[in-house]
Amino acid sequence: MSRPPVLGPFAVATAVVVLASGWACPKLAEARGAAPVGVAPATPPSVSTWFILTRDGILHALRDGVDQPVARALGESRDLVALDGRRWAVLGKDAITLLTLPVTPGPTAFRALPGKAADLSQLVGGGAHLYAATRGGEVVELTIATGARTTLGHFARTPLLVYDGAKLLVAHDGVIEELGTSHKWQVEGRPIAMAATATRIYCATKEGPLWLIEREPGSQRDLGLGGWWGTLALDADANGHGVYVATQSGKLWHIDPVTLTKVAAAMDGWAGTVGLLVRTR
Repeated sequence: MSRPPVLGPFAVATAVVVLASGWACPKLAEARGAAPVGVAPATPPSVSTWFILTRDGILHALRDGVDQPVARALGESRDLVALDGRRWAVLGKDAITLLTLPVTPGPTAFRALPGKAADLSQLVGGGAHLYAATRGGEVVELTIATGARTTLGHFARTPLLVYDGAKLLVAHDGVIEELGTSHKWQVEGRPIAMAATATRIYCATKEGPLWLIEREPGSQRDLGLGGWWGTLALDADANGHGVYVATQSGKLWHIDPVTLTKVAAAMDGWAGTVGLLVRTR
């Protein structure tokens, strides 16, 4: 089992202010200087905090361009889920670790979810729901109290999951389907990362396009703005503020699907990202 997270006093205080206040955060600093083609010029900071899990087991909170680690020593990590403003689930090499941040400055509570985790390829969820995909092609729901698994589906290859806060979506065999319903959307290419809201799905593919799918009409378009074959993680803002991307080159991007512009939150340093969540006020 991984060592318990180590949280310094300053980091605890920062995490509590950020997380226990309903995700309210100051705006993220943007890149300075001349903007490349397709990149929005620097503007006043936006109200957002980037929560980034890196494979070395550190959960970061990036605010105003300043990195404040929220938890350390989680061990080799592979995925991140925010259950709510204080509770997190981290998929490690051999176990899922549940973190609970204190309401007031103090130690972070943690426990390993019972059961195996080595066969899991991905973790998604929120609130009381935690889902995972296995390398054997299963989609399972995990009971947060006991770690017990309930199989929801089985596919020929390892699927890719995304949770929109209410529905679980699965990408497999050229389609994205809303599990348990008849809703399906064709997708061109091989999905490598997804994010979803109640009305939209964002899907980065190995071939490079980043697709925006409007769920109700079923229309889709390539957002362009470069090639996204190196996407490590995606997140989407439920209030329509756009999609957030971490890439293999270490860059962090905010894409506005309305203006078709992208703003760099960081130009390097995040090549180890395995989980991404962005919260706006």
